[in-house]
Amino acid sequence: MVEDSSSTVVEASGWDVYKRLMGYSRRYWVAFVVGVIGFGIYAVTQWAWAEMMNLIVSTLEDKALDKGGFLAAGIIVIFLCRGVGTFFGSYGIAYVARQVVHDLRTELFEHMLRLKSSFYSKNTAGHILSKFTYDIEQVAAASADAFKIIIQEGLTVIILLGYLLYSNWKLSMLFFMAAPIVGLVVRIASKRLGLISRRIQSSMGDVNHVASETVNGYQTVKAFGGEGYEKSRFIEASRDNLRQSLKLVVTTSLTTPVVQLLVGAQLSILIWVALLPEVFGETTTGEFLAYLTAAALLTKPARQLTQVNAVIQRGIAGARSAFQLLDVEPEIDT
Repeated sequence: MVEDSSSTVVEASGWDVYKRLMGYSRRYWVAFVVGVIGFGIYAVTQWAWAEMMNLIVSTLEDKALDKGGFLAAGIIVIFLCRGVGTFFGSYGIAYVARQVVHDLRTELFEHMLRLKSSFYSKNTAGHILSKFTYDIEQVAAASADAFKIIIQEGLTVIILLGYLLYSNWKLSMLFFMAAPIVGLVVRIASKRLGLISRRIQSSMGDVNHVASETVNGYQTVKAFGGEGYEKSRFIEASRDNLRQSLKLVVTTSLTTPVVQLLVGAQLSILIWVALLPEVFGETTTGEFLAYLTAAALLTKPARQLTQVNAVIQRGIAGARSAFQLLDVEPEIDT
C-alpha cells in the first residue's frame, strides 16, 4: 500500500473500486453500446442454434426433404451472424478497455509528477513502478477479458434461460435449484481470490523493488561482493510471489470443477425427469432435442462466468493499488 501522511486513502470495497474503474468508460459509451449489441447478436445465435435442432428433427420426421436447402442456408446465416456479433462485441469492449487503461495510466503518471518529495522517500521505486506495469495490466485484464466474458456469456445465459422457461417452465425450475449453492461457492471463492490478489500485488512490488535496487546500485554490489546477498533477496521475493500465484491457481481450479459438477448434476436430473413418460409425452422429439441443446449450451457460459471471477479480483486489486496512489494529496505549487 502507498504510504504518505497526507493520503486520504480508505480501504474501499471491491464493488466501490470496480464502480470507480468503470466510471472511466463513460466517455466511450458508443463503443460500449456497439460491443453489447455485438454480444447480443452472438447470444441470440445460441438460441437460434437450439431452435435449428428442432427444425431439423421436425423436417426428418415429416420427411420434408425439400427444406434441406432452407436448413443449410439457416445454418450459414447463424454462423455468419455469430462471427459478426463476436467481432463487433470483442472490438467494442476491447476498445473501451484499452482506452480506460490508457487514461488511467496517464492520469497516474501526471499525478505522480505532482507528489511531494516525502512520498518518494517513503516508497521504493520498485513498488511505484509496479503500479505502472503489473497493476495496470491486471486492470486491463479486468476491463477487457473479464468484461467481455461477463457481457457475452451473461447475455447468453439470460437468452438461453428465457428459451428454456418458454419451452418448458416446469423443467426449467430444476436449473434454479442449484443457484443458491453456486452463488455460495462463488462468494466464498471471491473473498479468497481478493485476499490472494492483494498479496500478489505486494509480492510483485517486492520483486520490482529488489530488481531495481540491484540495477541502480550495480557498481556498489560488485564492489562489495554483494551478488550472493542480492540473489538470495530476489529469490525469496520471487518465491513469495510464486506461492501466492499458486494459491490463486488452486482456488480457481477448485471453484470451476465444483460449479461444473453442480451444472452437470442439474443436466442429468433434467434428462431423467424429461424422459419420464408423463413428461416426455407432452413434447415432440424435436422440441425435446432443442430443449436439451439449449440446456447443454448453458454449461460453457456457466463455466466461464465462474472462471472470470479470478480475473476480476486481480483487476480490482490492481485498480485499488492505482487509486491509492491517485488519492495521495499532491504538493501545492506556491
